[in-house]
Amino acid sequence: MSKSIVIFGKGKSLLRCSKELVDEYEDIAICNYPVLNNNFNKLIDGRIIKYYFANCRTFDERYTDKINEKLGIQYIINTNLSTTTYKNYIKNKLLFGENIREYYEKYFKEKYDGLNPSTGIIALQYILDLNKYDKIMLVGFDNFRKGEPMYYYN
Repeated sequence: MSKSIVIFGKGKSLLRCSKELVDEYEDIAICNYPVLNNNFNKLIDGRIIKYYFANCRTFDERYTDKINEKLGIQYIINTNLSTTTYKNYIKNKLLFGENIREYYEKYFKEKYDGLNPSTGIIALQYILDLNKYDKIMLVGFDNFRKGEPMYYYN
């Protein structure tokens, strides 16, 4: 059985995506929170978020249980070694699944000469490792500029 998934990052290329294209994919994953504005909300309108790859060490107080419910988040996967901050902030503990940071950090450092992977890279590898999806679309994966701070649009 073939399945498809779109994985959202936070980059500006999200602005070039269309709802029609997103609707061609069965499942949706997000990496941390894409900017929750009209541009993103239009893309996921009427859909649920199957996987939320989250840096659970930190949180943004705008992203509450209410937002998780509104987005239909089904499963939070931690991409940081610590879980305490975000897990203590969110009341619905049933959303929290596994912590995959340690496994994937070791994997990337050994396989790719010390690479310290971002949440997006970890999410993509996790989805690939599931062997569940034969069609994967990345939206908002704009790469980092080496030696510069991470950047996202306002």
